[in-house]
Amino acid sequence: MSVTQPKAKEIGDRPEVLRDQRSRMQDAACLAVLIVVTVLSWIPRFRGPIDFRWDAGVYYVLGTSIASGQGYRLLNEPGQIEAIQYPPGLPALVAAHQIALHSSDPRLVGRWLRRTWFLLSIGSVLFCFLLSRQFLSRGYALLTAVAFVQMTMEGQFNERFWNLVRNFPDKWRLVYSAPKAHVYARNTHTLP
Repeated sequence: MSVTQPKAKEIGDRPEVLRDQRSRMQDAACLAVLIVVTVLSWIPRFRGPIDFRWDAGVYYVLGTSIASGQGYRLLNEPGQIEAIQYPPGLPALVAAHQIALHSSDPRLVGRWLRRTWFLLSIGSVLFCFLLSRQFLSRGYALLTAVAFVQMTMEGQFNERFWNLVRNFPDKWRLVYSAPKAHVYARNTHTLP
């Protein structure tokens, strides 16, 4: 009497392989959702000129200095002093764009810097999800990455909000501030 061996299951039939494939597909779906969320968060930032207020102008000047071969110097200051306060990563990125585009025109270079920053933004959000996925469940990793997108947008929206509030007439500022003052007074009230 011969005993027949059961047929070996094919690799695709194993439950753990199917589970791994399903898990990868769900992670890919989360990555696609994050790309869409990031693109949507960038819609307000695609229009208009690049913002050179605050440190951005200094970084652009330093990038121009590097691209023109004058070293790491503040060209907008008398005597072209050496810059020691600012980290060189962003000016190097500006310089690379200026060299590649053969121009230091902020309208041209700014457009390409914005595109590069958009791609870096997508990459950082995806990296955030994949790193979080190593330690968290899929849902929490997705939530972490969406919070990361929201945090990158917070500065832009706060700036717009405060510009709006600053430009309001005083009576509107009072209307905005009154509820805050009421909550503060109610929470700090002490009984004698």
